[in-house]
Amino acid sequence: MKFEQIGFLDKVFVRRPYFEASAYRVDRLGEVLKLQAFRNAVWLASPEFYRELEKKGFEFDLLNSRERLTALKFYNRMSFRATPFGAFSAFGLGGWALEGEGGKVEGIDPVLHLLPSVQYELDGLEARPLTGDVLLALNPTLYRFAAGWRYSRYETDAKGKLSFFVYLLAYDEVDELLLGRLADKPSPLARLVDYLRELTDCTDEEAGAHIVRLVDEQVLITEQALSLLRDGVFEGQVSVNYNEGLSLPDLVAGGVRDGKSFYAGLELQASVDLPLHWQQEVLEALQVLDVLAPVPPENNLDRFREAFEQKFGERRVPLLEALDPDLGVPFDEGELSDEHELLKGLEFGQVQQKNDQLTWTPVHRLLVKAWLQNGRRDQYEPVVLTAGDVSGLPGNELPFPPSTSVFCSIAGDKLIFQNIGGATANALTGRFSAFSGDFEGFCRSVAALEEGANPEVLFAEVLQVSHRKVDNINRRRRVYGRVIPLNSFPPEGSILPKDVDVLVRGGEVLLVQRLSGKRVIPRLPTAFNYHHNEMVLFRFLCALQYKSVRANFDFDPEKYFPGLNFYPRMAYGRTVLSLAKWYLDKAETAALTRRPLSISRLHLFCRERGIPARVSMGRGDQQLVFDLSDDEEALFFLESLKEQVEPVIREYIGKAEGRRFNDQYVLSLMNPAAVYAPVQPGAEAVPVVRDFAPGSEWVYLKVYATYQSLEQILLGTLLPWISSNRQRIRQWFFVRYYDTGPHLRVRFRLDAGIVKDFQYGLQSLLAGGEVSAVVQQAYFDTYQREIERYSAGLIEAVEEVFCRGSEFVAERLALMATREEARDSLWPLVHCYRIITVFFDGDWEQVIPLCRWCADAFFREHGGGKKLKRAMDDRFRELRAGLAEAVSGDGIAGMVSPALELALRRLSEAAMESGFNRQQLMADIVHMQVNRFFTSEQRRHEALIWHCLLKMAVTGSKRQAQSEAAVMDGR
Repeated sequence: MKFEQIGFLDKVFVRRPYFEASAYRVDRLGEVLKLQAFRNAVWLASPEFYRELEKKGFEFDLLNSRERLTALKFYNRMSFRATPFGAFSAFGLGGWALEGEGGKVEGIDPVLHLLPSVQYELDGLEARPLTGDVLLALNPTLYRFAAGWRYSRYETDAKGKLSFFVYLLAYDEVDELLLGRLADKPSPLARLVDYLRELTDCTDEEAGAHIVRLVDEQVLITEQALSLLRDGVFEGQVSVNYNEGLSLPDLVAGGVRDGKSFYAGLELQASVDLPLHWQQEVLEALQVLDVLAPVPPENNLDRFREAFEQKFGERRVPLLEALDPDLGVPFDEGELSDEHELLKGLEFGQVQQKNDQLTWTPVHRLLVKAWLQNGRRDQYEPVVLTAGDVSGLPGNELPFPPSTSVFCSIAGDKLIFQNIGGATANALTGRFSAFSGDFEGFCRSVAALEEGANPEVLFAEVLQVSHRKVDNINRRRRVYGRVIPLNSFPPEGSILPKDVDVLVRGGEVLLVQRLSGKRVIPRLPTAFNYHHNEMVLFRFLCALQYKSVRANFDFDPEKYFPGLNFYPRMAYGRTVLSLAKWYLDKAETAALTRRPLSISRLHLFCRERGIPARVSMGRGDQQLVFDLSDDEEALFFLESLKEQVEPVIREYIGKAEGRRFNDQYVLSLMNPAAVYAPVQPGAEAVPVVRDFAPGSEWVYLKVYATYQSLEQILLGTLLPWISSNRQRIRQWFFVRYYDTGPHLRVRFRLDAGIVKDFQYGLQSLLAGGEVSAVVQQAYFDTYQREIERYSAGLIEAVEEVFCRGSEFVAERLALMATREEARDSLWPLVHCYRIITVFFDGDWEQVIPLCRWCADAFFREHGGGKKLKRAMDDRFRELRAGLAEAVSGDGIAGMVSPALELALRRLSEAAMESGFNRQQLMADIVHMQVNRFFTSEQRRHEALIWHCLLKMAVTGSKRQAQSEAAVMDGR
C-alpha cells in the first residue's frame, strides 16, 4: 500500500500572524496605528505608505478614507494571514505532543532577521569593479551550435523581471580557445588576460576589453554575479530580538536604506506543538484524497516526451541540444530572440483553449450521489464523505514522493487542509533556511532522508535568478549536495547542464549525468511558481520534479463541476478537504456596493445565498477575513468588495479553541521507500558511426502521404522496386511514423559506389506515374543510429533483425493484398508470439514477465479501467480457438522466416554476453513489428497484442509443464 510506510518528521513548521486574532476589532485601528510593531511591518512592506502615515503622525483622525482602508487591510492581514511576510507574521518550528500536552507557548520575543534584498545586493554587486582576481566561468547554458555557440541570456525590464532569449555567438577561433580554457573550471580574469595576450599578441587593455564584452553579453559569468544560494549566513544579515520597543526606521537611521532594501523574516522562539492524534487522521484523509484529487491533464512535459520519442526514440541526447529550438524538440513556447519592439514589456496570459468535452469519472458519480442528488442535506450544508463512499474507487498508481507537505490549520475539532502536495517537503520550507540555522538544519534533514531512500539517483537543486524583486523568496542556504546552475556562477558540487543527457525510458523523461551514469532529480526548494520564468531550461527542470510521483493531493469540487456559483464544504471525518465558496457575478457585486452602502442589503443577500457570518475574501496575500455580523466589519467588507475583479467568498473557520493566534501548520511527510528507479547501464561502448548523411552508405528516405496512400505506395511501388533491386541492397527496413504528418521511413544500406545512382532511382520512382499525385513530400535525411537505445555493440545486430523483420512483414502484406487467408487477423499475434519464444528459446520464465510488464504498461497507458479489461478479455476469448490452433500446428514455424529466426538468435546471444537488458530489447522489436503491421492506431493494436500474448504465454507454460509431467509419469 502507498501509505503504509509514510511517516511524519518530528518537527512541525508553524506560521503565525503577529497579532492575536482574538483581539482583532475594526474600531481598534487608531490604537494599532500607535503600535511600533505595526509601524515596523508597514515600513518593511510599503515604505511609501509608511511615509504617508508618518507625515500625519499616525493619527487615525488625520487619515483620509483611502488611507484608513489600506491601514485596516494591513491590520487585518497582521491578525489573520499567517503567510510569513516581513514582520506581519512569524514562523517557527514546533513538534508533536500527546493530547493535553501540546500548544503551550512561552512569552519569548521572536527574532527578526534582516537580509539585504535581492535588488539592494544587485545594486551593490553591479557597482563593484571587475578586478584581476575575480573568477570567471562559462555561462552554464552555453553549447556548440553550427558555426558558433548558443546560450541563454536575459534582459531586465523596469519591474525587475528577467526575460530570457536564445542567442548565437558567432564562431571565432580566439573565442574557441578562450572558452575551451574555461570548459573545465573557472579562471581569474588576470590569467585570462595573460592567456589572450600571449595567444594574439594584443595589449592587456585589448584583452581585458574583449573579456568584458563577453561578460556583458553573458557568455561569461563572474563570481561577483548574484547567487541566491549560500553556504551559511548571508553577507550583511542582521538578527535582533523583536519587541514593541524596537523601531526599525531608527535602527537604520543615518543610512539611505528603507524597508524595500531588506528581506525580513520573523522567527518564533516559542514552542508550538500539535496533538499527535492528527497524524493518523491526516494519513486516512490522504488515502481518500488519493482517490478524489484529479490527475493533472497532459502537460508540456508529456508533449515533450511524445515529440522526443518520435524524433530520438530512446537515444540519449545532450540536455541543451534536446531543448534547442532547431536541434531538439519544443518544450513550452521557448525563448524568442526576435521579439518585435512593439511587444516589449507586455505580458500575455495563456491562450484559453475551449474544451467542451467532459470526461466522466467515478469521482463525478460519487459527488453527484453525495452532493448534488443528496436530498437529505440542506443545500448549504457540508458534504461529509465516508469510507464507504470511496471504497472501490480506483486510486492513483503513482508513488508517494520522497517527501511532501500538508499545509493545514486547526479549528475546534477540525483540521482544515489548505494545500497538500509538492515534489519535496522543502518546497514550502526551503526559503526560510536563508534566515535561520534551525531551518537550514530542518531542510537538510529532509534532503538527507530523500537521498538516503534513493541512493542510486542524484538530487540537485536548481539555481536560477528570475526576478530582482520576487527572487527574495528564492534565497536560501544550500540544502542538497548538488546544484544545477543556470544563469548563476557554478558553486562547488555543480552538475552543469552540458554534462547532462536526456532520454525516455518506460514513458518517463529522465536526466542522466554523463560522468556517473546516474539519474538526476531536479529540486527547487522554494515556493516560487516556476511558470513565471520564461527560460525553457529552468521550466523544464522544474516540471520534471512533479513527474513520476503523486505530487498533488489538493481536492476542489470545482475541478469536477466548473461554472457553478456555489460549492459546499467537503469533509471526511474530522478533516475539511475543501472549504465552502461562493462566486459573485457583476450584477450582485454592483448591487451590494451601490452607494449608500447598506448592511441590511448585505445581510439579506447572505441569507439568500447561504453565506455565513465569518468569511474570507481575496486571493493570496490579498486575502482578508471578516465577521459580517459586526457592522464595522460588514462595511469594511463592502468597501473591499468594490476592489475585487472576480469576487470569491470562502467560509472562514477560525482558530483552535483555547488558542489566541490564527496559527497554520506545515507537516512534513517522508516516504522511506525508493521512489526513483536508477538508469540501467547499457552495454560497453565500442567505436561505431552514428550519423549517416545523405550520400553515405545508409540512404534514408521519408515519404509523406495519407495513411491510405502510404499503403498503396508501400505495396504497389516501393516493395516491388525493392524486390527488383534486392541484390544491390545490403540491408533495408521500414517503419511507419507520424511527425507533422503520416509518413514512411525507409532505410537502405548500400555499397558506397552505387549510392548516387540508387538515390536517383528512388527519386525517379516517386516522381513518375500515378504515385507522384499522392506523394505529398519525399526527401532524403540523415540516418542517426539509436546507439544509446541499443548500444554500440548491438546496433548492427539490431539492424539485421529490423531488416529481416521488414522482409517478413512486407511478404505477408503483399500476400494479403492478393488473396484472402482464414487467419489474416491472427497472423500479427502469432508472429509476435513466435519471435518472442525464438528470442528467449522457449524460456517461459523470461517470456511471461516480459508479456506481463508490457501488457500492464500499455493497459495503464490506455486508461486502465475495468471496462477496457473486460473488452480485451472478451476479444481474446473470441480469438482463443484460432490462436490455439495456429500455435500448436506445424504452421507456427512459418510465422518467422529462417533469416529472421537466425537474426533473433544471434541478437539474443550477443545481448546475453554483453549484459544488455533482453526484456527491453524484445519489447522494442515487437513494437517495431507492430508498427509495420498496421497503417494506424499502432499503440492500441499493441495493447491488445500484449494482452493476448500474456494469456498465450501462461497457457504455453502450463502445457509445457503438463507435457513434462506426462513424460515423467511415463518413466
